[in-house]
Amino acid sequence: ELKILPLPQRSLPANPRPNEKLIVKLVDDPATEYEVLWRDIQEVRLFEQLVLAEANALVQQQQFDAAYDYFQFLLRYHAGMPGLREGFGEYLYQDAGHWIQRGKYENALALLNELYARYPDWPALPGALGTAVDHLVQVYEGRGDHTSAVKLVDALAARFPTQDTVRKWESAWSGEASRLMESARAHMAAGEFRLAHEEGTRAMGVWPRLAGLQ
Repeated sequence: ELKILPLPQRSLPANPRPNEKLIVKLVDDPATEYEVLWRDIQEVRLFEQLVLAEANALVQQQQFDAAYDYFQFLLRYHAGMPGLREGFGEYLYQDAGHWIQRGKYENALALLNELYARYPDWPALPGALGTAVDHLVQVYEGRGDHTSAVKLVDALAARFPTQDTVRKWESAWSGEASRLMESARAHMAAGEFRLAHEEGTRAMGVWPRLAGLQ
């Protein structure tokens, strides 16, 4: 059986005075109090620290579902504790990578979006988001859902404008629209207005932001 130590703000004294004491009781003798000098205590491990250590270990073992419950407890009751930001951020990042490896890019993107919402300065976040978005754009383009693909890239660009995936797809779409626009101009010059209209409409569907296309 465990009992929680009655510590103010769940923190240990940083520099206890020589005569400063911790009052403790035995679990099987709660009526008797004992005084222990802080200087004689080698280590105190708080319950929430044990929970965080177990959560981090589960992440390393890729037991993400089990780790989630631990982190939810800590976020609810000990949101400001040291190490939680790093631990939960690593959980979100590692779990997202796990879903990417399995080809479940929507799951990965959801986790990375939560990581961005909580810790937008997470170092590896731009690359991870770019990878998830790149795969999803390929999926959407393969389905012919160009609108959804553009929305994904736009959302990524709003966060990380210079990210490689943003440049890759904007360049590809701009290049395709430019080719179609030049084809439309050639048809215009030849008096083939129906064909010119068709090519121009296709270009608008690919990348309406192309300079001169409107």
